[in-house]
Amino acid sequence: MAIQFAIVEGDQAADNIIRLIKEFPLKKFIPLDLGYIIPMANNKSCGRVLGFNLKGFLPTLLHFTMCIYRSNGLGNKAGLIGDLIKGGVG
Repeated sequence: MAIQFAIVEGDQAADNIIRLIKEFPLKKFIPLDLGYIIPMANNKSCGRVLGFNLKGFLPTLLHFTMCIYRSNGLGNKAGLIGDLIKGGVG
């Protein structure tokens, strides 16, 4: 769960460094918790997303979608899509 906060906090820190250099006021970091997904075997996952408890294939699909979105490089994205098609999680 800490990864989503680390990504957003890193973006905010970079923005604040630029603001500091330009002598603009700094922005306070306010974390936004969109939820979490725990991928498990057999393409089934569970978690809580936007306040809803989810289990089964839908949270697995959401997990892979976020992994693909956050991955760098076409090869990495293609590998994740291949894993989803083959039925492997993680």
